[in-house]
Formats: sequence, structure tokens, C-alpha cells
Amino acid sequence: MSMHSIDIILPACNGGTYLSRQIESIQAQSFAGWNILTRDDGSSDATPEIIRKYADADERIRVISDDQGKLGVVQNFACLLGHTGADHVMLCDQDDVWLPDKISKSLDHMRKMEKASPGLPILVHSDLRVVDSSLQEIAPSFGRFQHLNTESTGKIGRLLVQNVAVGCTMIMNRRLVDVSLPIPESALMHDWWIALVACALGRVGYIDEPTVLYRQHGSNTLGSRRYDMNRILERLRSSEQVLSDLIGTIHQAGDFLNVYGETMDNDRCNTVYRYSTMLRRARIVRLVDIVRYGFYKSGLLRNMATAWALLSLPVSERVQL
Repeated sequence: MSMHSIDIILPACNGGTYLSRQIESIQAQSFAGWNILTRDDGSSDATPEIIRKYADADERIRVISDDQGKLGVVQNFACLLGHTGADHVMLCDQDDVWLPDKISKSLDHMRKMEKASPGLPILVHSDLRVVDSSLQEIAPSFGRFQHLNTESTGKIGRLLVQNVAVGCTMIMNRRLVDVSLPIPESALMHDWWIALVACALGRVGYIDEPTVLYRQHGSNTLGSRRYDMNRILERLRSSEQVLSDLIGTIHQAGDFLNVYGETMDNDRCNTVYRYSTMLRRARIVRLVDIVRYGFYKSGLLRNMATAWALLSLPVSERVQL
């Protein structure tokens, strides 16, 4: 394989416990033509020193320093994306471990999609192996562990309601990076926004095998919990959170429509519009729209909870979070 350069985005914040292992897993990749762009987001542990140690020893690791202060997870990713110049960009979390062929497999899949759809924004993501803090396996497949339908990332109606593309598995082409920025403050998560852009304006591909050891520990920003009956009952007991999460997806759809409404084709634009204005319509119309536009999550129980939430909310121009 050629020494094609790839930028790897690695935001960091209080990641000292696991950061070294992640960086070393990138250095051990079968594909060596990469650069890491990393930025510390106001850590109170040894993260900045760890980053500097690796950057001093490996010229492929570039530290971004600025006076923007603490940005938070989403905008730290967005800031680093703004510094990339490579044809392909990968997203990376600070506490995982990359399997040795992650870059090469991701790039191979991306190139096949680019050949089939030249000029379009393209995203490729993959499955993950779920592990504990000591890298002992919890589940061999994140998708099956969470009962996710990975085909959802190719259907805008489903992706508006639930994101199943995990950021730390993603590779993006240059076109997708350019059209995804800036990521607004209102985006629920950077990877969700990027997946929406790829689905609405380009193509999304999936590698049906793990490329990452997805480490679960007490400090994860967003982790993986088994989706079973206990989890379902817990969610039903926290009905306010269920409603708030749903309203957040509706607001995100409205902001997405404002940015890309004139760029999407008519069908996708109308689908995003119907979801973003869902709460303006009578409850029975909401149910019809769920079926008509495919506003589904993965699994019957998730969809029952979503339908219940949609029917519980009053008719309103815009419901506040």
C-alpha cells in the first residue's frame, strides 16, 4: 500500500490513564502514512505532558495550541477538523485501542466507495469490540451488543432519530470534512452531525467487523451499556430524559435543515423538514409520519418508547429543552 497521508483527529482531556496505549496502537498500525493532530482541552492530569512526550519522539504527532480555552468534546473535535489538510481524516478517542489493520481496512473501503461515487462526501464506519478497562472482552460486536441496525446510516429518516455510526471508527474523505464544518454548538454529537451530512449529501459505508477495542470505564463521555430489559425499564422510569433526548433530535434536525436545506435533494429535504416540524402537527399525523418517512430506531422496544414520547408531547411551534 502506498504512503498516502491520513490525518487522525485525537482530542484529549484528562485522558492520562489510557492515552499512551491509544497512541501506541496507532504507531503499531500496518499502515504508517498517518499524522495525528491532537489538542488538550484543559486537562487537570498529566495528559499535556504525555502528548508532548510522544510528539517530541514522533514527528507525525502534531500538537495544536491555541487560546480558545475549554471547548468541550464536540467543539474540540470540530476545532481539530479545521486544522486538517489531508485527503482522508479519521476520528479517534483517547481511551480506546485500534486494531492493527484499522487504517488500511478503512482506507481500502473508502477508496472503493470513492471510485464508485467520485466527488461525493463519503463516510465509512465499522463495528467495534467492546472491552472493559483492562481490555478484557465484554462483547465481540458493539452492533449486536446494542441490537443496532447498521444500515440505518444510509437512511436519513432513521439517522435523524438515532445515530449508529460511532465516531472513533470513522474515516471521512476531504469533501465530507469540508461540507461538515463548522459543526454548530447545537449538534448533539460531532459524529452524529457528520453522519447526517454524509447521508444527506453523499454516501455512508460500513465495515462489518471490529476495528477498535472500545474501552468501557467509569469516565467515558459516552459509553456502551448492554441494551436489555433492565436498560429499557430504566429509560421508561426516566421519562423526562427520554422526552428531552427526543426534543434534542428534533432541534438538531431543524438546525441541520437551516444549514443544508438548499443542498439536499427534495426527498431528503422534505424528510428532514417533516421531522424537524413534527411537534407542530396533531398526534395522529405524527404517527403517520413515523411510518411514511421511516423515523425508526433499531428494535421494537426503542420504537415503542419513541412513539410514546412523540405522542406525549403537546402541539407546539418549538418545545424547549
